[in-house]
Amino acid sequence: MENHKLYKNFVVKKGKNEDLVELIKLLEQLPPKGMLFTHSQQLLHFFLKYLLNNPLGIIVFAVEKNSGRAIGYVIAIRDPVVFWSKFILHHFLLINPLPFIKKLWPFIKDIISTFLKHSENKNQLRFKKTSDNLNKFTWSPSNFEIARIIFIGVLRDFQKIGLGSELYSFLAEILKKEGCKKIEAHIDADNEPSLKLHKNTGWHIEKLKDGDYKAILKL
Repeated sequence: MENHKLYKNFVVKKGKNEDLVELIKLLEQLPPKGMLFTHSQQLLHFFLKYLLNNPLGIIVFAVEKNSGRAIGYVIAIRDPVVFWSKFILHHFLLINPLPFIKKLWPFIKDIISTFLKHSENKNQLRFKKTSDNLNKFTWSPSNFEIARIIFIGVLRDFQKIGLGSELYSFLAEILKKEGCKKIEAHIDADNEPSLKLHKNTGWHIEKLKDGDYKAILKL
């Protein structure tokens, strides 16, 4: 399988080290959501370099043919407990530790909780039931065969042309070839464009407590 696909107005490809500069420009305009990525631009750059050199992470992005600039991307991570633990340990001393710990502590607790639950019972339920019979969002236990979507974004001028669908399609091809069996994504309650994208690209959608959704794509 090739590392890129050609379309009429853009090219979709898997990110490599030589794409770092262009990808940094794109992520500065469309940073992944979450407290880890809002900490500093420096940390965002560290993350991107780490992602491009870690086999557990993947970034697929689109480039406009005319200008050659990156216009959209999607990031997925497998075995996130291993991925994030190594990232935190590797970069911890490069960043002011006190605010870093404060911002990252909820995420660290989530990693520990996920690891402990997985160790206690590998066959546990993927969701937690609530009193209103809707599920509360949880990720499946961390492992190599399940990928989590961290973020998908397209520059405003290039939205509504099917770019998100092509990013997901190419990502799924790569992950399937690499032995991944399922992709998961969390969709916020008010994110109608994301919900529509996942429905149109064949994901199974489950409505959750508080109006959020969990999307699953089996490969």
